[in-house]
Amino acid sequence: MKRFVLSVIAGSFACAPHAHSAPVAPKTYAQALVERETARHPELLGVAIHVSPPNGSGDVIIASQNPGELGRKSSADQLQVIATGKPHSTVTGNGTRLVVDVPLLDASSRTLGVLSVTFAYQAGADTHALESKAVRVRDELRRRISHVRNLLEPAQVDARVTLDSYAQQLLDQALDKHPDIIIMAMHATLPNTHDNVIIASNIGRIGKRADEDDMRVVDTGKPNLEVNETGDRFEAELVFKNAAGQNIGALGVVYAYKAGDDKTALQREAEQVRDELARHIPSVVRLLEPVKSAAAAPGAPLRLLGRTELPDYSG
Repeated sequence: MKRFVLSVIAGSFACAPHAHSAPVAPKTYAQALVERETARHPELLGVAIHVSPPNGSGDVIIASQNPGELGRKSSADQLQVIATGKPHSTVTGNGTRLVVDVPLLDASSRTLGVLSVTFAYQAGADTHALESKAVRVRDELRRRISHVRNLLEPAQVDARVTLDSYAQQLLDQALDKHPDIIIMAMHATLPNTHDNVIIASNIGRIGKRADEDDMRVVDTGKPNLEVNETGDRFEAELVFKNAAGQNIGALGVVYAYKAGDDKTALQREAEQVRDELARHIPSVVRLLEPVKSAAAAPGAPLRLLGRTELPDYSG
């Protein structure tokens, strides 16, 4: 998983599906995230992601609830949000909407661009409360973004693997239970094939074929432990097991890291997570079964829990 989760992937779209993979409609991971958030929070009138694509000419909208916004350049106010780390609000729609721009962050809290969130608005409404709600939406997305290039990758690489699977449900529950995990990805071999692919993750790439590092874990049964190129993430990639203790693939678990951190302790934590998951896995077939999407199910209406102060990549 070294070149897949921990490193900047220079050629995101070079990862083409296997010859036997079923074709899927191209949708970027960023667009899938926007659709996920608007499904979870139907009270939002709009969500848009602004970043500067690699080799691009500046910050633009790469995903939006409104397709007509795609490719639109970020405004001077939005660029100021990136520079200062502070939210900015604009009343639009003849006074009936409030657009809140907040810094877009990745799973390591690195600033990537801007997230624009649109709310219904009435004159005199508490803009600070709406800004805090926008920050909560941003923080939900933050745990599902590895780096800028991740946003431009396809959300689904192989149509044989559904986005809303039992595997994804288990992974999402594990992330909720373990907030210290930055990234998690499940690899398994599809039934009646030799194709080992990602079947669930919090960074998209569903259906992406395993690389050499992943397959070495699967084939040898030995973990792959490594620190990423920037030195701020540690991955323990482990043999993935079912409830019977059988090897069904590989599980990558990534934590925040700094020099001197106890790698052995982090490995043990990852093994505990792996073993917790295994108790709920009768088979790979069960993991691949579609379930009602927890992501699409409306979440609790966003409400103010306190004033949020905002602070002033790939890996």
